[in-house]
Amino acid sequence: MSTTKNNHDNDTGDDDQATSENSMKQSSAITTTPNNEDTFVIVAGDVGGTNSRLALYTSNGERLYHRDYRNEEYLLKDDDDDVDTTPSDRMFEQKILIPFLQCCCSEGRSSTYDWNVFEIVVVCLAVAGPVKDNTVQTSRHKALEINGYDLLQRCQNSGDPFIRKVVQCYIINDFVAQGYGCLTLQKDDVVEIDVVSGSNNQNNQQTKNNPNNNNKKKNGPIVCIGAGTGFGTCYLTTTTGPAALSSDKNSTATTTTTTTTTTRTSSSYYTCLPSEFGQIEWTPRTEQEIDLWRYLKQKLDSPNRVSLEEVVSGTGLAYCYDGYAALYPQKVTPSIHEQCNTAGDMKGKVVADHADDCEVCHMAMTTVMRSYGAAASTCAMTFLPTGGLYISGGLAPKHLSSWIQGSDSCFLTAYRDKGRASSILNDIPLFVVTCDDLGLRGAYQYALQQISIKQQQNDTFQENESMDKDGRVQGRTVVGWEECVET
Repeated sequence: MSTTKNNHDNDTGDDDQATSENSMKQSSAITTTPNNEDTFVIVAGDVGGTNSRLALYTSNGERLYHRDYRNEEYLLKDDDDDVDTTPSDRMFEQKILIPFLQCCCSEGRSSTYDWNVFEIVVVCLAVAGPVKDNTVQTSRHKALEINGYDLLQRCQNSGDPFIRKVVQCYIINDFVAQGYGCLTLQKDDVVEIDVVSGSNNQNNQQTKNNPNNNNKKKNGPIVCIGAGTGFGTCYLTTTTGPAALSSDKNSTATTTTTTTTTTRTSSSYYTCLPSEFGQIEWTPRTEQEIDLWRYLKQKLDSPNRVSLEEVVSGTGLAYCYDGYAALYPQKVTPSIHEQCNTAGDMKGKVVADHADDCEVCHMAMTTVMRSYGAAASTCAMTFLPTGGLYISGGLAPKHLSSWIQGSDSCFLTAYRDKGRASSILNDIPLFVVTCDDLGLRGAYQYALQQISIKQQQNDTFQENESMDKDGRVQGRTVVGWEECVET
């Protein structure tokens, strides 16, 4: 799958400052000529708490155009006198999605090929927040509701002929998109960790020759976990049904990941299931962490429990620093403590940056990474993901060499610590995802899979008119996509 990388921050608080030019972080014009056989395109979006990233793909996975938007600039009300700056339910459509589609159309008209070859446009948005009935209430922009059915209707009623070609708008959870994104990963997008030595399997000849390594199972279950602002988890398993389309033009049945190949036949494809694993109880592992646990229960006004997400996340890292600073005031570095107290949402980043020169920061980081490793192996034991356990999010890739790799790293030490059942982990391939556009890829992959399923079920795409319950034409649709328009 050909992609152009963005400055994807995974909303960990490490993102760049907004630019003054249209508040657009990055834009890329169309650079690829689509295959003549392409009849549809996919608009994929990754809508996080800080940025909204949209990209236009062909059916073979070529990224034609993309733009990044700063939510704080685009998703606020226009009236400066209005003290309530909460976005309305149409702000995303009016200020980001429709303008993006218009930009795509403009780029297409100015390119060297005929834009009219695309007959169908499918939109898939991965959004941070719980999704129900193709609708999401965003986690960070709490009043911003994005309804896929409403977006579809308004696209089909647009005066722009390209925008009217939209036949479906899927809304999926942002971490579900991370899971589907795992199906697109190539060798250069991941680092495989040898559980015993802690080394990078690709660069270690001894582990390459070990039959217990590179043992990713074809069609095996997959788990993706990731700590960023919060802690996300999802689980992928094969489902009986039509084949998913491949984004590889040269092979329509395989997706290559690292050193192995996963084959999807016409009878099975991967389905991603969401999880709230981050809400399980956090288990302290040392006397020091038991003291921290007591502190956090009081701080968070939770007399009976502390969740995993309240420790293993960017927010949790800040909480751990606060706890250890309160418990061990003699270990605090005053200048760094002042930085932490004035950093706001960036506090976790300050703690991570000073883990080597501040004892309290080091204690906090050790607890987070130790707990991260324990949580990862608990997921491995729970789901037995022989297709791979993938660690995404902002925390792991940024601290890969210093906190995860190495046989004595606190992450791997905790990961391996499963008592008499520890040997089971040798059969679970462990990967750290290093690409920065996994959610965007996943939104594309999900849409591609849904298109494939509908093509298998309906055989053909035929234009039709969609009627509302009173018999009025609501817009263009396609046979097999009738559910796209609410009646």
